[in-house]
Amino acid sequence: MNRAFEDGQLHIIKCINKFLEAHLKEGRDIAMLDVGISDGVVANRVCSALNTKRIALYGVDLSENPENNLIYEGSNVKSFEFVKSNIDPCTLPYESEKFDVVYSNQVIEHMIYKDHFIEECYRVLKRGGLCVLSTENIASIDNLMCLMVGQDPLVQHTSTKVV
Repeated sequence: MNRAFEDGQLHIIKCINKFLEAHLKEGRDIAMLDVGISDGVVANRVCSALNTKRIALYGVDLSENPENNLIYEGSNVKSFEFVKSNIDPCTLPYESEKFDVVYSNQVIEHMIYKDHFIEECYRVLKRGGLCVLSTENIASIDNLMCLMVGQDPLVQHTSTKVV
């Protein structure tokens, strides 16, 4: 599971940097939302690895506020705002089309209402923005072992939306 987390983090960084190369406008901050920010350590790593020094970072999580020292020197974060909120199945506590980038690492697999989660990420994303969601592989060895003994996969939930 740790490898999935690290791989997801690297993928998020790669996707955001590629997006920034194509869309970064001179003199404008990038509004970025980390859904499931937890303690803020991963957000700091992501922001430090990005090719911009103009990030307005927002974080939402069920847990308490990340450490006040989230914005380390060199992290590229100009401002930071945290909101404590349970986003499953509620709405994200932001207005529509607020963010240039929305990302989430290893969160969607814990959601019961996955479709609603994706719809909410899309709602708060600006037109032409980037949303990157990373999750563990359902076919990972730990999940396969659970299935072989008749248990549900460790962290996977099934969506409730029927199309």
